[in-house]
Amino acid sequence: MSCVIVAGGSVEDALVEQFARAADCIIAADRGLEALERVGIRPHIIVGDFDSASAACVSHVAD
Repeated sequence: MSCVIVAGGSVEDALVEQFARAADCIIAADRGLEALERVGIRPHIIVGDFDSASAACVSHVAD
């Protein structure tokens, strides 16, 4: 089983997508949620206080 944790930072969206699609488990940490949203991937687990992720992004995943 492989797991990827996506956090905030400056990583190309294509690289985020490549690693996330290859993983069995995807974890978004804070602003990493927005990176996954940009490439159309919903994480299995979200962690953090989300002070750096937009409210719209957080509510979209919570639905």
